[in-house]
Amino acid sequence: LDILREESVTAAFFILGHLVERESALVLRMAQEGHTVCNHTYHHKDMAKANKETFSKELSSLDKAYEALTGTPMSSYYRPPEGRFTKENLAWAKEMGYKTVFWSFAYADWDTENQPNASAAMEKLQSRVHNGAIILLHSTSATNAEILDEYIMKLFNITYLDPKVRKQIKSYIEEYHYTYSGIHKALVYHFEIKGGSVEKANGGIGIVPWVYQNAYRYYYALWEAQQRN
Repeated sequence: LDILREESVTAAFFILGHLVERESALVLRMAQEGHTVCNHTYHHKDMAKANKETFSKELSSLDKAYEALTGTPMSSYYRPPEGRFTKENLAWAKEMGYKTVFWSFAYADWDTENQPNASAAMEKLQSRVHNGAIILLHSTSATNAEILDEYIMKLFNITYLDPKVRKQIKSYIEEYHYTYSGIHKALVYHFEIKGGSVEKANGGIGIVPWVYQNAYRYYYALWEAQQRN
């Protein structure tokens, strides 16, 4: 949550009942900071083995607990525990007003005693990105926490920078009210602190248009997120 707030990025959290019970402050913060909080059932049972009554209770009990805590309804997205489901499950979820959501990429990040190597995890994550991708990351993973800020920057196609450097670049963007002048000054600073120059950075032709576009898209997204908050 700290990293997402720093990067002004929102996520979808599929939560369980124990999180509402034991970590209510975190759940409240998810809601307050604009994240999409979704249903992963109350007890993380194998829903493919559940009858309709059990299925309905697992989703509705979490929905009620969340609304009692936050004062707002839970988002109408449901992810089956371990991805196990039946055709009946899909129909029952639809009857309850839920859209069942799966993922396009997941990896072995859930075992807190056997965490993946950070560099290997980053390589795997980057290799699976495509337009419309749904990336499943477990928030209990130390590796995910370690690489998340860098991964977010890579998703925006922005060179990863130390947070202090990003803060200075962001100040230039804000100073020029998110115009291309601010982008230019920020990128000049970027190249200078990297020990290069704008002229040398792109074969002697200065900052090329796609660099502007990517940087502008990223920083404008930050500004939009700040306006919502």
